[in-house]
Amino acid sequence: FCTGRSEYLIRMGPEIKKITVILLAGIGTHALDNGLARTPWMGWSAWEVFRCTSCAQDPTNCLSDGLIRQTADAMVQGGYKDAGYQYVWIDDCWMSKSRAANGDIRADPERFPDGISAVADYVHSLGLKLGLYSDIGSATCSGYPALQGHMEQDVKQFADWGIDALKVDGCNADVSTMEMTYPQLSRLLNASGRPILYSCSWPDYERSQHLSVNFSALAESCNSWRIFWDVQNGSPGYECIRGVVEFYATGNTDAASAYRDCPGDHGGTVNYTSFVGAAGPGHWNDADMLPIGSDIGVERSRTAMGFWSIIASPLMMGNDVRHVDNTSRAIWTHEGVIAVNQDRLGLQGTRVLGSNTSAFQIWRRQLEDDNIAVFVFVPEPSAALSGHGCTWSHTVNAYREPIHHDNIKCAKSSDLASFQAECCIDPTCAGFSWSETDGQGGCLKPAGEASEWVNGTGSDGWLKLTGPPQQFQTVTVFMEDVAPGSSQNPYHITDVWLRSHNGTHTHNFTVTVPIGGSVLVRLTPGKEHV
Repeated sequence: FCTGRSEYLIRMGPEIKKITVILLAGIGTHALDNGLARTPWMGWSAWEVFRCTSCAQDPTNCLSDGLIRQTADAMVQGGYKDAGYQYVWIDDCWMSKSRAANGDIRADPERFPDGISAVADYVHSLGLKLGLYSDIGSATCSGYPALQGHMEQDVKQFADWGIDALKVDGCNADVSTMEMTYPQLSRLLNASGRPILYSCSWPDYERSQHLSVNFSALAESCNSWRIFWDVQNGSPGYECIRGVVEFYATGNTDAASAYRDCPGDHGGTVNYTSFVGAAGPGHWNDADMLPIGSDIGVERSRTAMGFWSIIASPLMMGNDVRHVDNTSRAIWTHEGVIAVNQDRLGLQGTRVLGSNTSAFQIWRRQLEDDNIAVFVFVPEPSAALSGHGCTWSHTVNAYREPIHHDNIKCAKSSDLASFQAECCIDPTCAGFSWSETDGQGGCLKPAGEASEWVNGTGSDGWLKLTGPPQQFQTVTVFMEDVAPGSSQNPYHITDVWLRSHNGTHTHNFTVTVPIGGSVLVRLTPGKEHV
């Protein structure tokens, strides 16, 4: 297959380093050759909300013929189909517990009394596509019949039913053989006579067992692949998002594992250059379903949608699409954010500034027509701390610096507590920076002055909270970090979520970011993006 190269500029501390990633631009005829997923696919999955709920106990909220038809209706009526969501995905537990006498896999007659083909026909009649679930091993993750020993037979059955996509899990399988079994299934799908989008899971199992992931083989065999933990709805949702952000920034689970409130396997690492370079038209790193509309809040939901778009991940709704509030629907269907996700150049975005302990992070994704998408993320700071009669917010490796005036004072000190006490009793002190890397000491910051975040490795920030915690932060984005050479080629800045224009800039621009939230902007050379 053909390859290409692309260079990314990544800021690591005070330095900017260049990495070169290999881009898989063409796939040979021996590989998956279905012409699908030229941009990240978009759809809905039954798993996160409905799982294996018994239809006898809850007939309106279980995986069933009725649920899939109602969901397909809601995707059309709610505007999701028009926004680009195509796939209605049936996940685990759709099968009978046993195969037919001839070995054919069968749908559970209580869940799907008319079979899968009838559901496929209905979904197709609405202009949507049907996805199905299986497993490369001897049984699915929930213990139902899987592909092992029946691979060719099942592929023929799936094609006869008219399915359009297949997600293949890796439970109850020998991980060491997955580089053979998953490509074997790819070849069978390719020869089935029907274009079937192929979603793989083998790199997730290899990573969790600290095995090397062959990204070239992945891109040759699969339209997308899971490589990290499952994202959860509800209270763990934000922790899952933070973990995904750190993994997609480094390919290393060490930083991501700080967010252990998100259930999942926290082990292993991957080659980051290969990880980023494997993504492209027809083959994508899949960050899992999005926890939007699941009680994580509007700003967190926008952060998830924006981040999935900056990393070119497939967009999978993991909700009950029959019951979605208007705010969540507007997030799911925002045309500007989806346009970033669906950019045809197909490059995965990378972090160019910040870390998991920074006050803010800046991500960059190169788009077609020399456009650039920039994602600015301000994580929620560590919990407010009490000391010396004042309440503080502590940020690691970042602090607030006055823009127009000097610090109250800077001094060496042997004691963090003495700095904290001095600022606490001084009504003109807003907080202080503190460093232990070059002789202990810090600088007291003036209150009532305009300030901005400074990313200072080794220097922490302490903000004195005299009222409610600050709700927004102003972040300055330097063009050299996101658009090298912009002094000769100015860029027009568009806030994607707000659909508002922020002028033309060559040196830097500022964005106001909600605490715990993000801003997504598009940079367009020489003209506005409409």
